[in-house]
Amino acid sequence: MVEILLLALGLALSLTSLALIIKSLREPGLVRQQLADGHPEQAAQIRRTFTHRLGWAVCLLLLALTCQIAAAS
Repeated sequence: MVEILLLALGLALSLTSLALIIKSLREPGLVRQQLADGHPEQAAQIRRTFTHRLGWAVCLLLLALTCQIAAAS
């Protein structure tokens, strides 16, 4: 029973991480657009958000991997 819960948690964390990564794929284009429009402050904010979101995605993937390993053992 615990193994099934760990597998489900790992899957949920993996999907959440994937959603964060997909959402982050738009941001480099937004940064270029803001810089072209002469808004460096907005571009810097988008970069910080991008970095923050990718950091969370990596953490969630590591946690999902931990859940998968725990479920397998």
